[in-house]
Amino acid sequence: MTSPYAKCRGSYPVRRGGVAVALYFACTSALVLALSCLTLERNGRWQDGIALWSDVIEKAPNRARAYNNRGLIYEASAQFDRALSDFTAALTLDRRFVDAYGNRGMTLRELGQYDRAMQDLNTAIATDPTFANAYVTRGILYKELGKFDRALADYNMAITLNPVSVEAYNSRGVVYKHMNRLDLAVEDYGRAISLNPAFYLAYCNRGIVFNMMGRIPEAIEDYTMALALNPGLLKAYQDRGDLYRRSGRKALAAGDFQKACSLGDEAGCEMVRMLDNRSPSR
Repeated sequence: MTSPYAKCRGSYPVRRGGVAVALYFACTSALVLALSCLTLERNGRWQDGIALWSDVIEKAPNRARAYNNRGLIYEASAQFDRALSDFTAALTLDRRFVDAYGNRGMTLRELGQYDRAMQDLNTAIATDPTFANAYVTRGILYKELGKFDRALADYNMAITLNPVSVEAYNSRGVVYKHMNRLDLAVEDYGRAISLNPAFYLAYCNRGIVFNMMGRIPEAIEDYTMALALNPGLLKAYQDRGDLYRRSGRKALAAGDFQKACSLGDEAGCEMVRMLDNRSPSR
């Protein structure tokens, strides 16, 4: 199974905490009874996050955080309808739960319900104007709606609130790319990488911009780094393969297109056939 970002998206869902923190939260927060934590740990159910939070909800059905955390796991596994239901349940229990507004907004975006998503993100920001991640996710919406100036304003605010936000720098770089401000895009991707050298999306995105700028060796280097961090990154195989092909390195190109083909890319399969037909007959 490839990564959900295997096409080298410019930005990705931002959560306050995230699934790993949600799971850890179970035995660190006063919201969950210590007895429940001991029971869950003893039964070895930490590996099944959905079962974990379902058990917590059964024992403490009025805990908004538990619904939010289970919703995060559903969202991460692309079960968007179930995630939406859980975030809504969390908000029914706590109307000022800004994390749940932000998370539901991102899930609504995944479902293509942009108006409702924007409403939730606006509510999250109005409830907590310092919630940096809500600005990032609203910026993603604005970018996808083609409202680049508004997206840029939201990313700038997110960076003001959280100067070490890898997601904000990466997402702002995407907007700069769409605005053809390529030097600024490269600068932002570089900042994202300096903050998190394992952040493969920034390498892939910077590779795309280097390619656009004609800086081919740097583009290949970034695609190579992205693939070292995430071998399922389809876009990197496609683009690096094309760069190899254009520079006459056909064996390397064929290898990348074969990888893309194995990831389900029909264009990659076609390129493999084309390069094979051009090879000298044996």
